[in-house]
Amino acid sequence: MRLYLNLGRRDGAKEPEIEQLLRDKGVEVTTLELRNSHTYLIVPEERADTVTAALTGGKFGERDVLCERARK
Repeated sequence: MRLYLNLGRRDGAKEPEIEQLLRDKGVEVTTLELRNSHTYLIVPEERADTVTAALTGGKFGERDVLCERARK
């Protein structure tokens, strides 16, 4: 399952920082695709709701974190 995370390079995010955010929230992902304006996370379908709930509402610097199922 592909998830959208509203953090990207323009937010000052780097791959190690996103990975640390995921570890801090206890989230494991299969693949992380960092883009300029966002990041895609690939997780098992059965964990998608748990991951979105764990990440949404958190903070990355001053930015509010939003994680949701990616649109096709």
